[in-house]
Amino acid sequence: MTRTFTYKLSLLIKIGKEEHIDRLRQKGLIHSKTVKYFREHEIEEIELRRDNREGAESSMAIKDLKLIVDNKELPFTFKEGRLNIFDPSFDLTHIYCLYAVTPDSANGQLFIDPRVANFGETALLITNPEEFIKRIEKATKNKYNCSYKPVMYYSDAKDYSRLSIFHKPESLGFQQEFRFHFNHIENDDLEFEIGSIEDISVKIESENLGQLTLRRE
Repeated sequence: MTRTFTYKLSLLIKIGKEEHIDRLRQKGLIHSKTVKYFREHEIEEIELRRDNREGAESSMAIKDLKLIVDNKELPFTFKEGRLNIFDPSFDLTHIYCLYAVTPDSANGQLFIDPRVANFGETALLITNPEEFIKRIEKATKNKYNCSYKPVMYYSDAKDYSRLSIFHKPESLGFQQEFRFHFNHIENDDLEFEIGSIEDISVKIESENLGQLTLRRE
C-alpha cells in the first residue's frame, strides 16, 4: 500500500552519542524507549528533553485549591499548577524521536535551535525522510503497530481533554519533534534494524547544527 503523506519534511535529524549514531547509520538500528521512561527517568540524562506530561490524555489548569479535613479548612498554600491525567495503557508502548525540518526552513537562515545540540555530540542528517519512514514501516510490518507524525505542541493557556501520544507542552516546541509510536507492550527497550541508511544520511558533529542553513534549488 502506498501511503500519502499529509505533511512535508526536508530533513529528519537524530542526535545522540556517536556510537549510537554510527549503529543507526551503518545498520539502521532503531532503539526506542517506553513512554513511561521518557516521563519519569529522562531527567537523569538530559533535563532539556524531559517531559513530565509524556503520555497525558488530558491536562487542565488548577488554582486556588483548598485543603479540607473533617469539614475544616487547613492552612495550605497553592498558587497554581496543572492536573495531568495519564492513560496507563500507553506507559509500556515505545516511542522513537527525531528533529523535524520542514521546507519552510529553506530560506537561507539558521533554523535549528542551539539547545538541541545538548542532546548528544553527534548528529545524523537523514536527507530522504520519506524513504526512512518507508524502511521503518517495512521492518515493523506484521510485528508492531507503527504510527508516526510531527508532534503537536499545546499552550498552557487552555485546558485539554483529548490529548494523544503526539502532543507535548508548548515549552518543548524547540525540539520540533517527529515521532514514531510502536504499540509494543514491554518494559524493556525495543530494538530492530532497518538496514544501512548510509545512502540517505550524513553524519556531522552536533556543535555544527547551529550553523546549518537550507536553500531552495
